[in-house]
Amino acid sequence: IGLMCIFIAPCATTSFNLASAMDSDADLAAQLVVFTSVCSLGTIFMWIFILAGWESFNEGRVLDINAIRRYHG
Repeated sequence: IGLMCIFIAPCATTSFNLASAMDSDADLAAQLVVFTSVCSLGTIFMWIFILAGWESFNEGRVLDINAIRRYHG
């Protein structure tokens, strides 16, 4: 789940600031931030839907959502 959280996260917004400061392609950096942010909205919900279906398919044996909820309060 940790790797999933890393891969569905959007590009860091500081990349635009860094590109501007280094006289690099700030327009491309801004486009990447917008594109990855929009794409991450869809992929986050997709993975939640997939994992929720996976839990019901495996009857909670692989991913125990209730144990995670108890652990986090």
